[in-house]
Amino acid sequence: MAYDDEDECETFEDCPQHTICNYDIEECVLVEGEGEDECTLGGGFINLSLPNKTIGEPKVECGQDEWCEWRITTDTPITLSCEPEGAQIKWRFALDGVWQEWNTNDSPITIYFEEECQHMLEAYCIYECSEGEKDLEKFKVEGLKFDIQLNMKWNLISVPFVMLDDSIATVFADIAEDILSVWTYDAFTDTWYVYTPGPAPDTLTEMKPGWGYWVLTDNDTILQIGGSLFMPGQTPPDKMIKHGWNLIGYYGNKDHDGNEISEYTGPWGNGEYAYCALFSLGESHDDKGWTSLLTYWEPDNPDQYHEFTYFDQLDPGAGYWIFASEDGIYAYSTSCGIGDLL
Repeated sequence: MAYDDEDECETFEDCPQHTICNYDIEECVLVEGEGEDECTLGGGFINLSLPNKTIGEPKVECGQDEWCEWRITTDTPITLSCEPEGAQIKWRFALDGVWQEWNTNDSPITIYFEEECQHMLEAYCIYECSEGEKDLEKFKVEGLKFDIQLNMKWNLISVPFVMLDDSIATVFADIAEDILSVWTYDAFTDTWYVYTPGPAPDTLTEMKPGWGYWVLTDNDTILQIGGSLFMPGQTPPDKMIKHGWNLIGYYGNKDHDGNEISEYTGPWGNGEYAYCALFSLGESHDDKGWTSLLTYWEPDNPDQYHEFTYFDQLDPGAGYWIFASEDGIYAYSTSCGIGDLL
């Protein structure tokens, strides 16, 4: 087939030898600077497959009625690669339907979507005069990644945000072999709820921010989750507190200065002051409605319980027992005026 500058194309197979399909104008174009002998491999174009694409964690598959194929965070790596050796990857992405410029990189390449919105990722492989078919996939990007260290035996943890998928089976799917059971407590019904991987009957089916969870493991491992405390079209979470003992979690993944925290590795006081984190409790500025607050850290056994005052800093990812002196509503707090009390 001879080259005609009006040849139209959708894939590289639509174009004659020594030309490449320009997908932007959907026309075959000559390869500049390439002679007949320089632009051949095995007698002509080679058949390139779709790019190999690996989507890292955290991620969840989108539902059938959703716009996307995957829901990921701004920290989720996406790796693209091409074969044979020496092939390059050509890719671009769209933010909320607006396409950005094409990029050309040696294979493999790992990319991240840094903006929370709807993304489309388009990529194909190129090798000398050959180019493969395009791969197109849609992503919903929201929130950040957060790692929680789990120690062998008991752990008292929480999730700092609404997760990409709050199904407890999904949350622990990647480390299910290390998990023996997960428990939480509802003070209003004085009821314990439990999840165990495997066929045992479960009464706990999801994990919510604001709640504390006891996790029993038979190995040291890392729980990796992703999500955001605030999402469009979704009411921020809160939790009813009953007079007496309640099991709660830390809201959000930021410290007192607003810096993001990406992991929980122990009760080191990396987050907000207890007075501020629990500011929604209590009816007065001086009395925040609780008298006892403590968490649990197995590596410190036999001194595994850590107690906190109003002016101790808590940790995103930790769970806490709190003794409330009155009923109340626990919610994320944005201001507390603790400077006047220190």
